[in-house]
Amino acid sequence: MNTLRDFSLQMLERLLLTFKECGYRYVRFEDYYRNRESFDQQDKIILFRHDVDRYPATALATAELEAKHGVFGTYYFRVRPWTFKPRILKGIADLGHEIGYHYECLPDSGGDLAKAADLFKESLAKFRAYVPITTASMHSRPLSRWDGRRLWDRYTFEEFGLLGEAYRTVDHHRYTYLADSGRDWNADRNVVWDSVQGSVPPKMQDGTNGLIAAIREGKINCTQLLIHPNRWPARYHQWVMQSYQDVAINSMKKVVKFWRRRGGGE
Repeated sequence: MNTLRDFSLQMLERLLLTFKECGYRYVRFEDYYRNRESFDQQDKIILFRHDVDRYPATALATAELEAKHGVFGTYYFRVRPWTFKPRILKGIADLGHEIGYHYECLPDSGGDLAKAADLFKESLAKFRAYVPITTASMHSRPLSRWDGRRLWDRYTFEEFGLLGEAYRTVDHHRYTYLADSGRDWNADRNVVWDSVQGSVPPKMQDGTNGLIAAIREGKINCTQLLIHPNRWPARYHQWVMQSYQDVAINSMKKVVKFWRRRGGGE
């Protein structure tokens, strides 16, 4: 069991199949918001989310793997030139996955809520020229002074034709937030903005094998499961590059968090 490289496409397959074998049901966010009352009465529901920060071709690879096993979720894409690839957006949607908007409008607008709303509308129109968009998730920018979710302090989802947002419209006391951020499934992983108030995952052994053990031991119930497809490449050289990148980003986040604790940020 330890022969697979952690955070590889092959290990992701093992993780997803473990959830399935243990009776979990994967749900797209759009489907959840349209049938929230029904899903909230069930156990072992996985609100399955992918944040596509970079390398959209890797996202297509994970989407194909998941579809092969009858697993479907929501892929949130940034609107950046290196991620916004219409052919890949449509390819993932055609497999049966949902496409959503991974927004970062408030940092892009320098904290101006009105400008952020305009940027949000422009980006939605760009996506909707190719695929339907009914849900969104915030992209965390660790170096930014602004939590992008503050956009919803002034605006409603209905104004943008949205059903909900992955942070703001999920009860994280019921759906434990479980993410691969920082290559660490434990609740004390290294994050800056992308945290939630609610239940926390059980303390588990390091790595994805630790999560798999927790699943088999019945320690995981309903969850919002977040993966970043770029973190799960199939090829070794991509895996090495991503590993070094994660180490560098984690170090940067530690500096940012220390600086903010010392009063250097908002």
